[in-house]
Amino acid sequence: MGKIVRLEIDEALHATLTERAAINGRSVEEEVGAILSQAARPGRAALIE
Repeated sequence: MGKIVRLEIDEALHATLTERAAINGRSVEEEVGAILSQAARPGRAALIE
C-alpha cells in the first residue's frame, strides 16, 4: 500500500476532516483515504464512453 504524507494543512480543513471522520465513524486518516478513493473513481461520463 502506498503512503502519502502531508504535514501542514489549514486548521479549518483539519477541523472539517475531523468532524466528517467522526460522523462517519472513521479516523481522520481513514476519512482522507475514503475521500481520495471517491475522487479517483471514474466519473459517469467516463463510464459511459
